[in-house]
Amino acid sequence: MDGLLLDTERLSLRCWEAAQEASGQRLPEGFYFSLIGLSLRTIEERLHAVMPETCDVPGLIAEAAAAYDRALRESIPVKEGAKAFLQHLEKEGIPRCLATSTFSELAEQKLRGAGLASYLPYRVCGDDVHESKPAPEIYERAAAVLHREPRDCIALEDSENGLRAALAAGCTVLHIPDLGPVAGEVRGRVAAEFPDLGAVLEAMREGELRVGEA
Repeated sequence: MDGLLLDTERLSLRCWEAAQEASGQRLPEGFYFSLIGLSLRTIEERLHAVMPETCDVPGLIAEAAAAYDRALRESIPVKEGAKAFLQHLEKEGIPRCLATSTFSELAEQKLRGAGLASYLPYRVCGDDVHESKPAPEIYERAAAVLHREPRDCIALEDSENGLRAALAAGCTVLHIPDLGPVAGEVRGRVAAEFPDLGAVLEAMREGELRVGEA
């Protein structure tokens, strides 16, 4: 969802930067990007592992979350081509399930605010799984919701953690890059890379990407 459908990763980065400034605590250089695609509870575990004992990790997270909430109340930016892509899937009756590390309540808030909720009736969220991305559980569950095997599903992902999760589940994976860097080893394992969802839709319409076939 974040970074693929919604252009919210940049918002999140700014909010974490503001939280660090307010708290006087600094994340290790580049560490933020390793958190993209993770659930909140996994982020907290990762922070406890890398930050000094004097760091108030819950307070830092709360500061970032409060800034993020304020930003979301102002606007929820939608990624290029996302709405048209979802509209096409709905029109063609192509089964789809959102697989997001965001917890259910916040995911609903974001999708409704962006006007995308009705296009994604099936969802597996961060509070629905035991193991966050990059573990494959979220994609295994999403496939089960669609009554498919993961190998029969196409996963679209922007983050390295998400790509690793989808690949581990056995999905055919498309990479739509966003904010965070992705290791070359991971990029080399995806089926294709597209600049945005509009390009994915164009490939579907041109018959270069076959989706929804038995």
